[in-house]
Amino acid sequence: DFPTDAEIAQVKDWGANFVRVPLDESSWVDTCPAGWASENPWYPLSIDAEVASITARGMVALLDLHTVVNRTCGVTGPQAMADAHYAPVFWAQVANRYKSNPLVAFDLYNEPHDISDALWLHGGRLTAGTLDEQVAGMQQLYDVVRRTGATNLVFVSGNRWATWPVAMGVRGHDIVDALHDYTCPNQAPPDCLNPKPYDPWPTLVQWAAVAHRSPVVITEAGWPSAGSGAFNGAVIGAAESLGWGWDMYAWSAGRDGGFNLVGSSNGTAEPAPSGMPVVAGLERNGQHRAP
Repeated sequence: DFPTDAEIAQVKDWGANFVRVPLDESSWVDTCPAGWASENPWYPLSIDAEVASITARGMVALLDLHTVVNRTCGVTGPQAMADAHYAPVFWAQVANRYKSNPLVAFDLYNEPHDISDALWLHGGRLTAGTLDEQVAGMQQLYDVVRRTGATNLVFVSGNRWATWPVAMGVRGHDIVDALHDYTCPNQAPPDCLNPKPYDPWPTLVQWAAVAHRSPVVITEAGWPSAGSGAFNGAVIGAAESLGWGWDMYAWSAGRDGGFNLVGSSNGTAEPAPSGMPVVAGLERNGQHRAP
């Protein structure tokens, strides 16, 4: 379910200049060639429409490989790492399709987790419990994009659910290091057990050295209750004090539970309390357009 053109217009009216679009590998590539075909022939066309809606308004569309399979004919989901069989095919096709649009950027894989830093970078064999698969490394996926001739920005999310920077980063050009910051990823206090739930700095300080070598952007951060903007405001304030970009999660108009930033999406897109710091941040940056 992607935001409609009307919702994208509302995002622009808030003052955004960047929209992250999560994509599914199995809907784009046939990950079950020996059985039922997994790909949806209409899926690339829907992405075309989303990209056109975003970039025609002068915003960047960040295409994010969000869900993949870990075996042929497997169930798509947030696996530990992008698979070596289909993810390179996905990126070769996606990069080639959108490389002529400089307002499209590529986020190689959403949230790598439960893998070593060596596997994150170089790929290889991943074994865990009953799992035994070949995964693609970030360097491999980056190289696939560049071989298409695409010069677009490439975002590389860190390890450990995108919270941890890998010491040896991806080599290349026009690379943005991406991180996620959630102190309470599932439930707000009092059910969240983090003793400092409103403090984004424990994750952010890990990335200070990275910021000396390449741009850093917080591509996901959020709070699991639309009724509070305290954490979101703290993330935005910290990011701006560091000179980093930020993107809050999520503009979902009720599609993503408690993380929704929007109180209503009825043509005016009134922000929920969680979205108020976003509007304020855009106003400070001179992006917000008065109605």
